[in-house]
Amino acid sequence: MAHYHEYLTGSFQATIHHLSDCGQLFILMPESQEPVPAVATFQLPAKEWRPGMTVMVTVTDTNSTPVVTGRIFDCVIASTPEKLCIEATESIEIGVGENRFIINQNRVVLKAAAIISRALGLNKIRGSSVRIN
Repeated sequence: MAHYHEYLTGSFQATIHHLSDCGQLFILMPESQEPVPAVATFQLPAKEWRPGMTVMVTVTDTNSTPVVTGRIFDCVIASTPEKLCIEATESIEIGVGENRFIINQNRVVLKAAAIISRALGLNKIRGSSVRIN
C-alpha cells in the first residue's frame, strides 16, 4: 500500500492531490510523485479539499495510513467578508447566556434582560400595528 518512502515516519507537510468521488482523500507525500490514500482528524466540505492545499500529515509507522492533522496557512489573519450569509430551513438562534436572537419562518424574536436601541439618525418602528408596553 505504501507508495511513499517507507522511512517517512513523523509529521510532514503534504499536498492534497484529490478527493475521490466516494470521499477518499489522496495526498502527495514529500518526495513522492504518486498520490497515496489518507485519513483526516477533521472534516471539511468536499469542495474545501482543494488540490494543492498544504496540510500537516502524521505517519506513525512505515505501514500506517497517513493522517492529515491540520491545514497549513500562509496567512493566519482571516479577512472580514463583505457579506456573511447564514441560512437554515427552520430557524437560526444566536445566544449568549440567557439572551437570544431567534429567527424562524414567521418572526424574529429578541429575548434579553435589557434591550438597547441606538441610532445615529432616525430610529423607525414600523409594522401593521405596533404595541409598546
